Amino acid sequence: MVQGVLDEYQEYLPLTLRQVFYRLVATRGYDKTEKAYKQLGEIANRARRAGLIAFSSLRDDGVRVERPYMLRNVKHAVDNLAATANAYRLDRQRGQKTRLMVLCEAAGMVPQLVRVCDPYSIPVQSSGGFDSVTAKHDLARQVVKDGDTLVLHIGDHDPSGRARILQPR
Repeated sequence: MVQGVLDEYQEYLPLTLRQVFYRLVATRGYDKTEKAYKQLGEIANRARRAGLIAFSSLRDDGVRVERPYMLRNVKHAVDNLAATANAYRLDRQRGQKTRLMVLCEAAGMVPQLVRVCDPYSIPVQSSGGFDSVTAKHDLARQVVKDGDTLVLHIGDHDPSGRARILQPR
């Protein structure tokens, strides 16, 4: 089942386990429970260790590694400068009356959306169901800095993402 989803989404790899899970729920009748999700995780881990699923097909967005920027030698420095020059491009939204920005509910969707938005200089950010107050504040500051901004939000209408507003007594 998992390999079938990975084959179907080959051009979008690597996927997160959560993306595979929701695809199985939507198309193959897989149970949408936390227990089923955990079982899927164990199955996927065993299949990867056994070489049945390539490690490069799934990604875990929960790990972050920061390495210091270093150059191996002068040739490496020249190659980096050449790559930077080749990648040079102007902000395609510069001069537009309204800037565009894409927010998606799941961090796992960011890489796929970046493939579509990046050529047009449209930033992509995950918001999560209940993102942090810091993330909301940072987003508001960016929108104020950028000026008139249209934020396109991609997500589902999941009842678990609804906040219950408590009224003072």
